[in-house]
Amino acid sequence: MVQQIFAKLKKHQNITFYLIFFGLSLLVVLPFWTTMHLYSGPDLQFHLSRIQEIFDNLKNGAPVSHIATRTFNQIGDAVVSCYPWIWLLVFAGLKFILTPVSAVYFTYVLVIFTTLVISYHSMKLVSKSSKISFYFAILYGLTTYLIMEIITTQFGEFLAYPFIPLAFAGLYEIMFNNYKRWYVLTLGVTGIMYAHVPTTLIVVIALLVFYLAFFAKQPEKDRLTRFMYIAISAGYSLILSLIVWGPLAVLSLSQKLMRPNPQTLYSDPQNIFTWFNQSIANKGMGLILLFLFIFGFLFLKKVPAVGRYAYFGSLATFFVLSHLFPWNLVHDIPLIKGIDAIQSDHRIIPVALMFISAFGAYLLAEKFGNKVIASSVLLVVFSLCLINSFDYSALYAMNVTTDQNPFDNQFDRTSQPELTYKATPTHQIPRSNLNLQNYKVNNHDYNNQFPTDNGSGRTDYLPTATGKHISELANKVAVLNGQQFNISSPSLHPGNNSMSYSLVVPMKKGTNLDLPFVRYAGMNYTVKFNGKQITNPETSKRGTFKLTIPETVKSAKITIQSHGSKLNGLFIILSIIGWLGLLGLAGFKKHRQAES
Repeated sequence: MVQQIFAKLKKHQNITFYLIFFGLSLLVVLPFWTTMHLYSGPDLQFHLSRIQEIFDNLKNGAPVSHIATRTFNQIGDAVVSCYPWIWLLVFAGLKFILTPVSAVYFTYVLVIFTTLVISYHSMKLVSKSSKISFYFAILYGLTTYLIMEIITTQFGEFLAYPFIPLAFAGLYEIMFNNYKRWYVLTLGVTGIMYAHVPTTLIVVIALLVFYLAFFAKQPEKDRLTRFMYIAISAGYSLILSLIVWGPLAVLSLSQKLMRPNPQTLYSDPQNIFTWFNQSIANKGMGLILLFLFIFGFLFLKKVPAVGRYAYFGSLATFFVLSHLFPWNLVHDIPLIKGIDAIQSDHRIIPVALMFISAFGAYLLAEKFGNKVIASSVLLVVFSLCLINSFDYSALYAMNVTTDQNPFDNQFDRTSQPELTYKATPTHQIPRSNLNLQNYKVNNHDYNNQFPTDNGSGRTDYLPTATGKHISELANKVAVLNGQQFNISSPSLHPGNNSMSYSLVVPMKKGTNLDLPFVRYAGMNYTVKFNGKQITNPETSKRGTFKLTIPETVKSAKITIQSHGSKLNGLFIILSIIGWLGLLGLAGFKKHRQAES
């Protein structure tokens, strides 16, 4: 009977693995989900505001969000289109069928599930072994680092994490196997580009280093051909990503924008023992990967060359991140200075974790090749126990306390204050003694987070002139002929990429009105005053819309509608055509396989 069950499971191996992966993903997120609260990390309000803007626009028939009019202080901030947003559609889409809190947590489940599935198939391309692939999926997909991204609410890194192994597997496939499967690299890189800009930069540099390091190991006769397919893959990734990167490029070229604060890796490199200490406390890379990293050199002879190279890759990555690397000698090199755009060195760690996980997968396959089921069960149970202990330590008070630091997994999140009031510029979201937002929300008070934004990223991608005036814009300060006045909340009527102001203020023809609404060079707008279009609005010193009143009135309805960045339609069309081309290629290959 038992043998028959195992035979059926083996026959439907992929389905069996998918069910296991989904169950594990659910168990990982469940400790958080059952509390029915979302807990603030450094970026919670920032990302939920992006999701809320997308959701509201989708609900009202607008598939693409160009500016924020219901969130981010309702000032027409283009942050919603300047940050990658494709995967946020999953969060927003689930809000149509689930409560806000459940939509977020179920998306977490889907992302972890996707990580496990993609990791499995990525390693299958490289190793051609189901058992090695399963080991790799568990080691890479159930690491405490991924859960730390949930805790700190850093959605960009979290959403990019699943696609890193796919990108490397795609490059490996082109270099050493079937280069006509170049689209695997395209899918991996595009998935990252749809999620997070700094991770894209990190992975592209890592792929370049990988290519140069193993260039000589390619078959000599077709190196040029393989390079051409890498170039094709890179070009195709750019086409597919135009929908998210194109608008940012246009706006950046049209004016100087405020960017997330860069951090120089060489100014404060990490002590490598810090990572070890964190992992011993079940943070960072986690205990399993820490063990493999520290003692892996003892087993190098027991794994094939691919496993050894993976281990050396992890050593090299951590060396570059550590205080042992001579940053003081190389930080002036232009390419190195450009790496500052990644903002934080912890974003490089997933590349090291991928290499360690690959080494561990090969090692487990060699050591326990005859006991696959038992070793797999033990690995899954051990990983799950570590992660769930990590989950609970992140939710409830521990013996070791911190200074209200949401970056620490021992910060007592269940004791965070409930956001029971509507946040406003004068009554903002609570902060901890480290000046980080410190609150929690349930389904009832979820919308209290919007529209005011006083958290991280509130000036990202604003014109530099506007960033200096963010406080007065958030307070809806308008200027009529040099006289300031505040626009009340009932006078604001946000729409899809638009804002209407109902102003009961006498205005004379020819006077100037400076509205608290950002005007981006490189973006197309329509402005109407009492239904009549104003053709040439000016830009004020605040970087906002400055109108010349066309007629004397006692009240006015002024509407500003954004149509997106210039060339936005072209970017969308090219990306859609690119995806249709990939689908057509997949259909053609499937048809040819069926015929043969």
